[in-house]
Amino acid sequence: MSLQTRCGVVLVAAVLIGLGAVVVRSQEAEPGVPALLNPADTRFEIVDATFITELTGDNADYAEKKPDQYHALVATVKVTKPAGRALTLHPADFALHYRRASGDHDVAPCNGISTFSTDRGVDRTMSFFSAGFGSVSTGVTTQKSDVLYTDLFFQNMEPDTRELYLLVAQPVGAHLVVSGWSSAGGGGVTGAGLEGVWEDTSTKTRMTIARQGNGYTVVAAVDDGGEAYPVSDVGWADGVLKWTYSVPSTGYKVSWTTVELRGDELETRWVGTAGSGTEVLHRENTHDGP
Repeated sequence: MSLQTRCGVVLVAAVLIGLGAVVVRSQEAEPGVPALLNPADTRFEIVDATFITELTGDNADYAEKKPDQYHALVATVKVTKPAGRALTLHPADFALHYRRASGDHDVAPCNGISTFSTDRGVDRTMSFFSAGFGSVSTGVTTQKSDVLYTDLFFQNMEPDTRELYLLVAQPVGAHLVVSGWSSAGGGGVTGAGLEGVWEDTSTKTRMTIARQGNGYTVVAAVDDGGEAYPVSDVGWADGVLKWTYSVPSTGYKVSWTTVELRGDELETRWVGTAGSGTEVLHRENTHDGP
């Protein structure tokens, strides 16, 4: 197989392996399950597989730190669906079960999904996801088609990987309604939620997140020299906070999206004038005393 280019980076060690198809089926589809792939008429088929050590994506870059031990795998998938129906894919819905030459087997989560195309042989831009959060949806043109192509990204694949099996999430019988949680009366890190002053240690920018109704908003962004960055395009939906700030002195703009809260660390994705990537913001300690 010849080398291909995805997202502007030449993919290395292109190998075709274990191609096959999977039809999404369910014993009993629950119409109340949110973001459920229709199990009756959606078909996924692995038509190509490429091992890589680096890749430039829409929101981050991938570079394998241990290329002698692991490569990532980009699986090109043919999706067959009803023409005219919109399609949204979530990385958490895909798992790659695979068998190695020794007979051992393992499972890899999906860490990225590309844009859709109606032509298999074109470049598709990859979006990387942390902890399975995020989604990719069809556009106006691809929604009309009944056959689409997309690329799924899996990390830490061993050199003797042989057979691939793509598993797609299915609805099951477990269902429970819960009351959620509230920070009222909570004094711990978890109870604090997103509220606080968060510092981007790489630029020394401090961003203030405050509660707004049942969600959050960003009220200020200031650098270590006191320059205020106007904040715009603030949005809170489905547990994700997004905002943009501009830097008057340079004309730069940076857009932020929260990914995961881990106590006083907030993992984010950013896209701006200077590029894109991920950044862990650190909450300032507002408590008095040691």
